[in-house]
Amino acid sequence: MSAADWTHQEQSVAKHAFETGKQRSIEALIVILREQSALLDTPESIWKFHDFLSSERFQYEGRSEFDTANMSARQVIAGSIRAIGSAGGGTPSDPRK
Repeated sequence: MSAADWTHQEQSVAKHAFETGKQRSIEALIVILREQSALLDTPESIWKFHDFLSSERFQYEGRSEFDTANMSARQVIAGSIRAIGSAGGGTPSDPRK
């Protein structure tokens, strides 16, 4: 099923799920950033934190636009599940690694 086959209601539900997932992923990232910023104590830890944040920004910007032309139901569902998992205890990559 392509996005062109979706009804207006289905597109609305997909957009809502997308926006909810996007918001939850940002909320999870903010928690991580707060925790990690409290641990900054060396120049190396600052640069690792910067690299982590840059990577997260790149990933976020790459997935932050709702585009029905390039979206499948599978992408909406998978993205929502990942975001819900992040908000429920899973986290984006850890900058300490």
